[in-house]
Amino acid sequence: MHATKSLVMVMERPEILQHWLTHMDGTVVHRKLRFGPFELSIGERVLRRDGRVLPLGDRALDILTYLADRPGEVIAKQELMDHVWSDVTVEEGSLRVHVAAIRKALGDGQFGNRYIANIKGRGYSFVGTVLRLEDGKGSGSNSPNSEEGSLRHP
Repeated sequence: MHATKSLVMVMERPEILQHWLTHMDGTVVHRKLRFGPFELSIGERVLRRDGRVLPLGDRALDILTYLADRPGEVIAKQELMDHVWSDVTVEEGSLRVHVAAIRKALGDGQFGNRYIANIKGRGYSFVGTVLRLEDGKGSGSNSPNSEEGSLRHP
């Protein structure tokens, strides 16, 4: 029963499979996203600032991962809620509470740093420059603010 439920969850949320990569020799490499002094380890489900783990709940991590994995894109509030709370119906207020927690953890708005923008009437957008790290190597940035250009991760 447990295996069936896990399989159904993976089938309904294929992005779970994208959270990690496996090398030919069987070692698992977790994808990481770096922005500013932060590193989001998707496979470990941990947000670090300068190497120190920051406390952030599961739903907030899901929201941050979804946004940071799509920098510069406007993500509709309903799309975020459907992604994070796929099994229950929630009010928009729940999303706002979690986004506020993410902003607090990131120090969003302090010292001119902005990471998450509210696009009035449309949704949210991750506006920080994101560097994708896989296997210890950077693979570019999707942010329109990046000087490196726009490289899309498959």
